[in-house]
Amino acid sequence: MAAINRDPEVTKDLNRPVGDDAVAAFYQLVTDHWKRHGFGFYAVESTEADTAAALLGFVGVAYPLVSAGAGAPP
Repeated sequence: MAAINRDPEVTKDLNRPVGDDAVAAFYQLVTDHWKRHGFGFYAVESTEADTAAALLGFVGVAYPLVSAGAGAPP
């Protein structure tokens, strides 16, 4: 996750750079979510021959961290 967030191509459309502290904080949120709810994000790797096992990003489901007007998360 840290490597992909250091890639300028990945972060070019974000409104700010993603530093190591932000990556570590996000990782902590993700792992805490898994521990609490038993589901969350998954890493996605390429299966194409020329990029096999390259990290493409992550996908999954999670309770939102901020939901204005939606009340407290479960």
